[in-house]
Amino acid sequence: MFNFGLDKGSIIVFFTEIFFSISHCIPAFVFSYYYTSFLSYLNPVR
Repeated sequence: MFNFGLDKGSIIVFFTEIFFSISHCIPAFVFSYYYTSFLSYLNPVR
């Protein structure tokens, strides 16, 4: 249990930063995956 207001606030900020970084990384991975599959669909490897 954290009884310190400052530490609790910094922990909340830390988790929100992790959450936002993850939520920004996941769409980038999904977009790059679909983009590469779309390019390979347009230009099939011979």
